Amino acid sequence: MKRTFAKRSFMRFLMGFFLFGVLAFSATEANAQWISPANALIKLDAEIQNQKSVIVANNPGTPAYENALVHAVFYTNIVTEINDGLPTGTAVDSALEKVANGTMAFATPIGKTQRQALYSDAENLLK
Repeated sequence: MKRTFAKRSFMRFLMGFFLFGVLAFSATEANAQWISPANALIKLDAEIQNQKSVIVANNPGTPAYENALVHAVFYTNIVTEINDGLPTGTAVDSALEKVANGTMAFATPIGKTQRQALYSDAENLLK
């Protein structure tokens, strides 16, 4: 059975489309590299100190206090995970689960939006 020009063109289009998709995915993954655990510990320590200063400057129960407290606990958990031997990206994921599902009670529960914000903040700090 002979293929028509339209069928051959469509096949070339599909091959190009999938090739473009693979290249785009590879470029995204290349940009998603986390910094080394040693550098992450330095940045996390500085950020934990910043969050502690916000905690001290605000009254318990205020939004700024609670936000800083959640961030400080989250970053401390990342440090613990890195010290336990996890790579930076895995440590962030594990720490996020611990903060979101952990036993520490915050004034407001950690919802999906705040989880995404915490992850984004860690990503901005550690990539």
